[in-house]
Amino acid sequence: MKAKEIIKLNNEKREQLNEENLKDYEDMLTYIRITSTKSEQQTEEILLELLDHALIAQEEGKTIRDVFGDNLKAYSQDLIQEIPEETKKKQFKFASRLILLFSAVWSLFSGIIISVLHHILGIGESELTFHLGSSITIIVINTLIAIGTIYFVLEWLKSSTFEEKKKSARVEFFQLWAIMTLVIGVFFCVIYFMPAFGIEFSIPTIIFIPLGLVLYGVSHLLKD
Repeated sequence: MKAKEIIKLNNEKREQLNEENLKDYEDMLTYIRITSTKSEQQTEEILLELLDHALIAQEEGKTIRDVFGDNLKAYSQDLIQEIPEETKKKQFKFASRLILLFSAVWSLFSGIIISVLHHILGIGESELTFHLGSSITIIVINTLIAIGTIYFVLEWLKSSTFEEKKKSARVEFFQLWAIMTLVIGVFFCVIYFMPAFGIEFSIPTIIFIPLGLVLYGVSHLLKD
């Protein structure tokens, strides 16, 4: 089975776990999956194997901790060490897809917002003027910030697993909202304070909409 098929099967079989075992298994699943440099195929195969063992144990009246021990984090770390690294090709495709998705969302929403402001509310211009040097610098800096943010969020999610007392969904939502608000603010600061340099050129704002759709389409082609 391919990784997607294993994930689907995992989602279906996971519903058979009782509340206690489900919590422990989902902590292990989250912790192991977040290690994104590992082979997705073999990661999902191991997670399904863990789930099968958990279901058998549950039928015998046992818990996941009875089978894998009380230190599930250490057990998960040992499993991660056994999973081979993902191929460089797949890692490159994954990173490229993230960059394309980020660029697609920025382009699409910028095109929609700026076009609405100009054509409906009469605010702003129908064209935007850019400078090649500063534009490339802004794209590179904001892409690095986006990648850093994704890494931070993944590590944050990883650190929140195996906690006895989970944070409420409302608290986690507020924390994530605060992080994303800060990141968006940093994006705009980079754009606003970046000095203009390089060749000057103008682009009709409406072009950003189809450009965003094209970038999204390309990113979708990179999806396995």
